[in-house]
Amino acid sequence: GADDADATIDVTAVKNVYAPVPWLRDIALVDTPGTNAVVAHHQRLTEEFVPRCDLVLFVTSCDRAFSESERAFLAHIRDWRKKVVVVLSKLDVLGDEPDADLLTIETFVRTNMSQLLGLDDVLIFPVAARRALRLKHAATADAAAGTDGD
Repeated sequence: GADDADATIDVTAVKNVYAPVPWLRDIALVDTPGTNAVVAHHQRLTEEFVPRCDLVLFVTSCDRAFSESERAFLAHIRDWRKKVVVVLSKLDVLGDEPDADLLTIETFVRTNMSQLLGLDDVLIFPVAARRALRLKHAATADAAAGTDGD
């Protein structure tokens, strides 16, 4: 509600990181501790930031997609009427049938997000950090060796 947007944020818990990226010039990305935080003020920090944002990049994982604490927090996001994009992390942990598993998980997340938030079309972006890191290391090794990876 309106009182949430007027809450004071504990700036001692905030760390500013700057990057020389042109498209970030007029954008502030805030990485909050998220839901179900062990440290009480971490949950509170998240609850203080979200009402002030324009868009929520909601990160959930393939191995525990749409947990009960995430569902409860999404109810707040719904009440705050925020736009939501889902980032589905840990794609790397999917088993022998990753495409089938991903389709099942995306369907589960999309259905639950639609029901909870009343959205017709939920954007979901699956990410695989381990794979990206391996590719980055390979590119760095190729550059050091003077090859282009082919």
